[in-house]
Amino acid sequence: MKIISASGPEKRPLNLVIVGAGPIGVELAGALRKSKKLLPKDYPGIDFSRLSIYLLEGSPYPLNNMSEKAKAAATRYLLEKGVQLLTEK
Repeated sequence: MKIISASGPEKRPLNLVIVGAGPIGVELAGALRKSKKLLPKDYPGIDFSRLSIYLLEGSPYPLNNMSEKAKAAATRYLLEKGVQLLTEK
């Protein structure tokens, strides 16, 4: 697979946007961030070092309907994994 863009082959950043930081969105963002090391084996022509994962949430916190402890743990987990978390705050 060869990707060609206006800025040349393989030069554009790779952005993945997940909408909704409920249980599924948080899990998906974390799993994709972990698989960043595995994806190059399946797609050797793509530079995954440029991959950024954005998790968008309309409420103030991920897992907003859960306990304060769960909200804090999810926020910490996502930030430690390098996920860009964008919330109402």
